[in-house]
Amino acid sequence: MPPADWKELLADSPHIFKSRPENLQTLAAPMTSALGERRQRPTLYPSPSPNWIPPMSKLGEYAVFLREARKTFRTTGAILPSSKFLANKAVSILRDLPPNARILEAGPGTGAVTEYIFPKLRPGDRLTLVEIHEGFANELRRRFDTDPKWIPHKKQAEVVHAGVQDLPKDEKFHAIVCGIPFNSMSPDLADDVFGSLFKLLLPGAQLSNFEYIGIRRVSVPFVKPAERQRMKQVAKVVRKYVDKYGVKDHRIAFNIPPAVVHHYRVPAEANGHA
Repeated sequence: MPPADWKELLADSPHIFKSRPENLQTLAAPMTSALGERRQRPTLYPSPSPNWIPPMSKLGEYAVFLREARKTFRTTGAILPSSKFLANKAVSILRDLPPNARILEAGPGTGAVTEYIFPKLRPGDRLTLVEIHEGFANELRRRFDTDPKWIPHKKQAEVVHAGVQDLPKDEKFHAIVCGIPFNSMSPDLADDVFGSLFKLLLPGAQLSNFEYIGIRRVSVPFVKPAERQRMKQVAKVVRKYVDKYGVKDHRIAFNIPPAVVHHYRVPAEANGHA
């Protein structure tokens, strides 16, 4: 340990301080002056204000997604948020919308695709996010309140904790971006949700949704016959709407798992489904 009276020790070192402790102040003066000048220089990266909250990182988004998916996997139906490649293709239907467009995102989860909708929004457009999971809905509201990338769009957006079947029947949209996991539903529920989505579209409007490639085929050896039959029936429901309204499919290899994005368009003279 250093001696208690360090000035006496320094004073007894004539080769350094010539026996006078006052010389310590003389030796330290240039260093103190230099430090003072450095403190006065402006910094390239100023400290954030006390009210600043960092945006959610990708790891943070994954953590929230995994926490909610673990609690409700049957209706979450995914293991990670959508990749940017999938998101870009899903929101590509938002090109050339009319002024003051009404956009619906169904099943946004943590908002992985929502962030790719924001650049498409114009003054007067409205975005409704319908999320059936309370945990995800609360997370979306929190991001609109605290995330710097989300705050500028808060006045144009509304988060609704509900299923798409619960939306008012007279509410219509110019485009729907859907992230609902149909593969985790019963065939009847998948048909009901799909039908509700198309009834919410204006004539000539578009919808996009995605499903994971080969997920049913990979799962077959590991599930019971009843579950295998359910998955086959859900595939028939999806195929029914793809055949009726589908306009283009896009395969996305860079996603976990790989996925296909379906684009649909309802007839210009009518909306809904038969």
